[in-house]
Amino acid sequence: MNAKKLIAAFAAFAAAGSVFAQTGEFIEQPKAVSTKTRAEVRAELEQAYNAGQLAGTGEASYPVDYTYATAYAANKARQEALAAKARQANGFSAGN
Repeated sequence: MNAKKLIAAFAAFAAAGSVFAQTGEFIEQPKAVSTKTRAEVRAELEQAYNAGQLAGTGEASYPVDYTYATAYAANKARQEALAAKARQANGFSAGN
């Protein structure tokens, strides 16, 4: 009985596999044309990151929403202000 079920299952899978085979022809997609150099793209990316418009998780291709960007920029400014205050408290001036 098991042999009949095994043969029937194999035949069903073999028939199903041929249904998903590609029969159409390959259509070549047009090539993308770049209007910027790699250096220009990297400069824009760095500028957006420094402005807090991108998440700092390494996923640089997805812009984040305004609330996250605003909170990120505010937190960064706060950290810089605290660092400047700590430097001043330790006797360092802004010019050093």
